[in-house]
Parts: sequence; C-alpha cells; structure tokens
Amino acid sequence: MLANDTDPDGDALHVSQVNGQAGNVGTAVAGLGGGTFTLNADGSYSFNPGSAFQSLPVGETATSSITYTVSDGQGGTSTATLTVEITGANDAPTVVTLDNQDNMDGDEVNYDLSGFFSDVDSGDVLTYSVDHVPGGLTFDTATGTFTGQLAKWASDHTNTGVKGEYKITVTATDSSGATVSQTFVWKVGNPEPIAVDDNGETGQAETLKVDHRAEGVLGNDTDPDGDALHVSQVNGSAASVGAAVAGSHGGSFTLNADGTYSFNPGSAFNSLPAGETATTSITYTVADAQGATDTATLTITITGTNDTPILTPGVTLDDQANNDGQLITPVDISEQFTDADTGDELTYSATGLPPGLTIETPSMSRRSMARRAMWARPLPAWAAAPSR
Repeated sequence: MLANDTDPDGDALHVSQVNGQAGNVGTAVAGLGGGTFTLNADGSYSFNPGSAFQSLPVGETATSSITYTVSDGQGGTSTATLTVEITGANDAPTVVTLDNQDNMDGDEVNYDLSGFFSDVDSGDVLTYSVDHVPGGLTFDTATGTFTGQLAKWASDHTNTGVKGEYKITVTATDSSGATVSQTFVWKVGNPEPIAVDDNGETGQAETLKVDHRAEGVLGNDTDPDGDALHVSQVNGSAASVGAAVAGSHGGSFTLNADGTYSFNPGSAFNSLPAGETATTSITYTVADAQGATDTATLTITITGTNDTPILTPGVTLDDQANNDGQLITPVDISEQFTDADTGDELTYSATGLPPGLTIETPSMSRRSMARRAMWARPLPAWAAAPSR
C-alpha cells in the first residue's frame, strides 16, 4: 500500500492506523461492504471475501474498503483508502433432503420440490429434471412440481423391484449449468375396495336366483381407484365360492365369483307360520385385481307360507270293529295328523260316520295336542279327515 505514497523530505513511511485505530494494524478488520482486510505496518495486506459476496451474480462486481493512515515517524501523517473490487463467480445450487411420498392409486397429487433447492447467486433461475414419473402424473421442469392423479395401476408398477415403489432422482440446474441432485422414494399403495351388505327376500319354499351381475352382491360394492372386483371367499373360504354353503340359520347359498347367487331354503323354514319371517346369512369377501379385500354380509329374509296338514309319518288310522249297541272306548285320532307350521291349530271333521258315532271338533294346537275321541254305538267302519 505504501508503494504509491511519498514523503517530501524522504522520510521512511509506515502504516500507523487502520480505520482510525493503531490497534487494527496487522489484524483482521471488517471491510466497508464485506470481507476482512489485514493491513500490515509495511503496507502489505490481504483481503478475504468470505461468504459476503456469494450472492454476487457471475461477472458482476462489488467493492469493499478500509481507511489507513501513513506516518513518517516524525509526527507527519496522511490518510488514504484501500478499496478492493470483487467479481462474482457462479455458485452451484444446493439442496436439503427431499421428503419421501406415500400415496394411494387414484390420489390427486401436487408436490412442489422447488422449496428444497436454492442458489445463492442473486437472480439465478433454476430448472428441474427427474429420471422417473409415476403413472398418471406430469412433472413441470420450470416449477419443479409433480401434478395429476395417480393411475389406478401405479401401485402395481415399480422401478426398484418392489411393487408400488419408485426411486426418483431430481436434478436442479442453474443458469450457468451447475447442478445438484437429490433422490427420494415415492410409495404408491392400492386402496381397499368397499363392500356393502346385501339383502334378498324369498318364500319358505321358493328358491331365489339372482343371475345378473348388477343385481348381485357386487352391484353396490365399489373400488376407490376403479379396479374390477370379484368374490374371493365365502364364509372365509376360497373353496366355497361357487359351491353350496349352509346359511347361518338354515338354507343353502351358492355365491359365484361374479356376485350372482342363489338361495335354496330347503325344508329349514317349513315350520315358519304364514306371514312370519326369519333370516339367514353368509359372509363374503370382495377382492380387487391387486389383492386388496373387504368383507360384507348377504342376508336373506324368508317369509312363511301355509303348509297343509298331513298324516303323521309312520302313524296310520287303524280300522275299528264293534257290535251294534256296544259302548266303545274313546278313540284318539289327533296323533295321526300333523302340521309343520309352528302354532298352527287343527280342527277335525268326519264324513261317513256310522249312526250313533260322533267326533269332537274343538281346535287343536300342534304344540299341545289334547286327546280327542269319537263316541257312539259303532257300526263296522268310519272315516275322519282334518280341516283348518
């Protein structure tokens, strides 16, 4: 610094102060504008810009300075300024750890990556690129943003070997071509289908058949990402799909993979009185093509119908033989008749009775069949029939 400084009478010169302080000579001093100066007594110096000018764009300049005092050793002094000009150089972009992503097929996505990248050079513009984009999405290279709706098959694809997992490398490039890259993992899952309980109705002796898929158990079931659905299990068993399965309270179900089904009440509800109802059910599992499942119940309501009385199986009406005028022992015929309907009451009438023979006709419940008899002086034969 002293090379261009002079003394009229040729005295030797030295730096006696920096920024007005003798103690600053030979020590680091902050420059006016940034950086640090170290100015020695003999005029030699150094300047360290540090990080003060990192944001200076490529080719642009800035200055920083200090003042110093020159002394001739005889008390004569003079003050001047040391100014350093700094020219900007390109700084590469920087990045912090990217957030991993976790979504489901069909999700709407708006993932902006630009906030993870930065560049200290003032006014520098970054552009972005990626090495993979999950199905259904687009990537904007100007904004660094993934947008769109994940494809319903996104969870079934991969670039890592694991279904639904994508390893994506993002690269940011500044105006001078400097780059920085960072990798994150994007996992895409398959949402479960939604199975809704189903109901059907039939009579106690009527087989119910549902032959159209839209009317079957899958007609009201849905899948969030639109996957095709099928019945994969009945009552927890894959082998029971398409096979006859006993209902929880009787009857037999056959539920097919496409959701169509039939129900045969068999004889399980024969005792159901006319107009009264009972229910029986099975559970079924709905699955999509990727194996996600949900479970629901198919319930059938059975309405009772009237059953005609019948002769009690294995019991016959015995022929009777008596003499004219003979007082006979009462003959109970009620046990020869039965009715499947619970609580149904039978009454009795007879035709072709011999003179003097009668039949008691009060109603009779199958729950408590009291003895009913015929009384008379019998002839050789008689006949009786129940009615309701």
